[in-house]
Amino acid sequence: RTESIRIMGGATKSAVWMKILSAVLPVPIFKMQVTDTCAVGAAVLALCGEGCFSSYREAAQNFAHGVYLETDSEFREYYNEKYEKQKSLLQYLAEWKGGDRS
Repeated sequence: RTESIRIMGGATKSAVWMKILSAVLPVPIFKMQVTDTCAVGAAVLALCGEGCFSSYREAAQNFAHGVYLETDSEFREYYNEKYEKQKSLLQYLAEWKGGDRS
């Protein structure tokens, strides 16, 4: 079972996208502080290679900073309503496609 999701990269720069994700995903979202995670990952590997950290886990713990996103319950409810409408529309279309339309 997934307990949380870590999100990184350019998408984290969009407050709207972060709000939508925190509303529709059923687990807490941890937004990484650094958006250029590929460069940070390369630096972590280099530092481990130079012996600056005893393990990759130790190095990652020193660089993986961020915050958990707050979920707006009204926003979540809004998207849940939209999702339920979409499911009923898909069900209707599936029945229409398979049914007799003569």
